[in-house]
Amino acid sequence: MGRRDRAVDRGRIGGAALWVGFRFLWRDLTVVAVAAAVLVTVGLVVLVRSLLRSSDLRTTLFAVLVGLLLTVSPALLVVLGR
Repeated sequence: MGRRDRAVDRGRIGGAALWVGFRFLWRDLTVVAVAAAVLVTVGLVVLVRSLLRSSDLRTTLFAVLVGLLLTVSPALLVVLGR
């Protein structure tokens, strides 16, 4: 397993942990979840831009989309009651 594979695995585990954490936040602490979703999404954009040393619009939009997917999508399940 190479260095890149380990980084991808860490990203997957971190993303899954974020999603699960936000699932609990949306269920129990909605106001905190909204604030944390904004902070996590902005932090992800900053992290991606610093790691890739790129500031193009496509990369930024993709980072925002992934951040919102990880932080806001658990709210849909809470609203649906699952």
